[in-house]
Amino acid sequence: MSPVHVDAVVRLLADDPESGLRRGAEGVVTGVCLSDVGLLCEVEFPGAAESPAVRALLRAEQLKAIREWGHR
Repeated sequence: MSPVHVDAVVRLLADDPESGLRRGAEGVVTGVCLSDVGLLCEVEFPGAAESPAVRALLRAEQLKAIREWGHR
């Protein structure tokens, strides 16, 4: 799969205690930016049941692109 970019569906590679997300969570990249720590991705993870969606700012190394948004 190509590098992480806007509209890519990604999978979290490790737990992220700061956001409460668990390894394996899938979300859609809504923005990317370059910082002094590398490529950062804003990712929206859908909420479970009645929980709201979670947005997190994560390093690209924490994510694996699994498909383009809207494609199966």
